[in-house]
Amino acid sequence: MFFPQGELEQVDPADIRVFERWPDALGYYFNGQLGNGLFWQHWFGLFGVQLTAGGLFNPTGELSRFYDYHALAHFSWRLHQFEYRGFMAGNLYGLAMVGHRGYAEWIISPGIETSPDVWEYPATLGPHLNQLFIGLGAGVEYVSFEHLAASLEFMYVWSVLDTTIDLNIGTSLRFRF
Repeated sequence: MFFPQGELEQVDPADIRVFERWPDALGYYFNGQLGNGLFWQHWFGLFGVQLTAGGLFNPTGELSRFYDYHALAHFSWRLHQFEYRGFMAGNLYGLAMVGHRGYAEWIISPGIETSPDVWEYPATLGPHLNQLFIGLGAGVEYVSFEHLAASLEFMYVWSVLDTTIDLNIGTSLRFRF
């Protein structure tokens, strides 16, 4: 029988950081310009990926858009992390983002008086509009009790089809597992 020489190194679980113990996260991402939705995140050592998707469908015309959907991909790299006694941890990271958003708006016509003091505002469906985004920025994530996390991201986002660049802020609530 063959036995390897040397001893196996014991690793104390307290020495493993939160982002290595719990590399995955599920949560809700909010960003006014890019869209809101559910996401999945995974850290592969110092590098991470986050996929976000969301949408709404409004056939009644109560909101300004008939439909609105988006898909985003974030690629992150860890710049710094800290951990305090397992109670609180943090992660400062750089990020690059690509995304797509599509929507169609209701076009509200001027009011028509159908009878005395009764006005109707007919709505017609506008054309489908696309937006493509590329972003670059930084974010910070705080984790409490190893699982409950919140993030805040600042990035410059280039809207490819509109040829505009805007400062953008995104935030999320997530559960690490």
